[in-house]
Amino acid sequence: AVVFAEFHRKTMQLFIKSGMSNTFPIVIDNALKVIDLREKIGLSLNIQNNVFNLLYGGKVLENKTILQETPLSNGSSIYVSFKLLGGAAARAKAEAEARAQMEEAAKEFQSWFVEADQTETTGVMRLLCVSMTLEKDKVAIQGSPESWNGRKNLEDDPEGFNPDAPSPYASEPDVETYNEEWGTGYAHQNRFNQKFDELFKEFVEEYWQYLKQTREQEEEGKNIYNLKTNEETIQVRLEKADGEDGIWYKGPKKIVALSNSEVIWDFEKEASNRKLWSEEHKVLKQPWRIVGQYANLERWFFEGIGTTTYTLNSQNQLVLWSQQDTDGPMSLTDRERMRLRQQSQIAAKEAKGKALEYEEQQLMNEVARMVEVGPCHDPSNGIFQWRIKSLKAQLLHKAIFWTNTEKKLPGGSVADKMTTEKNPTGEGNELIEFWKYEKKIGSIRKKYVMEDRQRLMDQIEIFTPTYKAVIKNEGSGPSDDGGGDHYMTMENQRKITNIVALALDMHMPDYDEDRIACFIKTLLERRIGPTWHVLVGRSFGFSIQCEARHFLHLYMQHLGVVIWKSEPDPNAGKKKIEGGVQAEG
Repeated sequence: AVVFAEFHRKTMQLFIKSGMSNTFPIVIDNALKVIDLREKIGLSLNIQNNVFNLLYGGKVLENKTILQETPLSNGSSIYVSFKLLGGAAARAKAEAEARAQMEEAAKEFQSWFVEADQTETTGVMRLLCVSMTLEKDKVAIQGSPESWNGRKNLEDDPEGFNPDAPSPYASEPDVETYNEEWGTGYAHQNRFNQKFDELFKEFVEEYWQYLKQTREQEEEGKNIYNLKTNEETIQVRLEKADGEDGIWYKGPKKIVALSNSEVIWDFEKEASNRKLWSEEHKVLKQPWRIVGQYANLERWFFEGIGTTTYTLNSQNQLVLWSQQDTDGPMSLTDRERMRLRQQSQIAAKEAKGKALEYEEQQLMNEVARMVEVGPCHDPSNGIFQWRIKSLKAQLLHKAIFWTNTEKKLPGGSVADKMTTEKNPTGEGNELIEFWKYEKKIGSIRKKYVMEDRQRLMDQIEIFTPTYKAVIKNEGSGPSDDGGGDHYMTMENQRKITNIVALALDMHMPDYDEDRIACFIKTLLERRIGPTWHVLVGRSFGFSIQCEARHFLHLYMQHLGVVIWKSEPDPNAGKKKIEGGVQAEG
């Protein structure tokens, strides 16, 4: 309580009013300066912070003034006034530019809201998880169809870009501004995969299948192979990558002839020719790839982790080539390692032509939920590769992921005592935001996820609950005088429980009971007809009169819901019902 009170003495909530948008609140440390507040407001409105002034009490707040030295207090309203910049025309231009920036950002988000919406097919509104990333950390910025680099070179690559091609695996929509300095990756993940598959197939068909080692060469472990060509068999040295600079993790990087040191095959050169290679970062330009401290986190989202590669030796045995793992929280868990090991053991048995037992077939079903084949998996040529599925693949039915690159992120943090002056780009304050029904419902700092992956999984679980209705009372049975029963029809029960589930889903995480009740009533009267009454809450009692077969009392999540129909007609038959709600939590 002392810490909580101390926090609130050092912070205040201000309400920002602008002609561009509705009033919105900002919480800020009162030890910061007005310039820090301007930075926060500029980021919230997605406009430059030098095109407006902040007014309070009819006076302009000076940039260098500390907030606690101004007349501002908790709950004060501040007005955003755009600078004249030489006249009314310049002011109108500044406002128009600011509106255009906001509309562009809204358009970018809207494309992902549409992607998340599966209510017409599966009935599910998926959670949109937005990974906020600084542009300086992005290996390849995806351009729009008009400006994309591959679009300009269609003579070299006629299939360079197809704006109508489906992109179920896109890591970003095609609305990012193209940046000439960084080059570009492929706008769609499946297009990138297609190009990489071409490279890998060429490597296997022209070189790998003709590379053989004798048992003595294997025992020496000097990466000396015999390469069979059309004319003769020559000895070559297979250079392996130190990390991700090979065709797979620590995989083949170069094939060099021993006799004259001629480079027969060079992975980096082949990848560059297909525009798959980043010269600056020496990695493949995957559309999702970033560099820096959150690189492995992004890999977990979009590609998967723990890529494990095996090859067949001269005795037709599976030999581990490499496993891509890291130290710290992003390393593989014991369970993930076990699943990868089980996959390899079963594959080794199949490679020997042995049939799987029933228990092994059941185990394969369990393994398949977590493990998938890697991009270089080619058993016919002795390459076996698996990895832990990406978070995107594991949660495809209830969540989608998007990397949103920005030049600046909110740089001020009360918890870290950071200011925008010391940290102008917002580095270290990267968030994963959660959106549903076009509304931001929560966020988590990436650095906390890096400390414990389960934190992100727990947040996603909270925002994608399974709504199950527990029916407490759906009416009553036949009366003593021989009349019919008063149970609500199963069809109406189904409609009502679906509406209640939708109401709770649309009003998370606050679960405002008044708004939920109004939403349920409105939708009920639209879908079934008037006149319905709704009670929503954690604890309440009721005594009502309702029409026969038009009463339902249920629990969903932590709330109790009572719904009944009552027409204004005084001659309509009515049933008196009493009860109470005591919901847990």
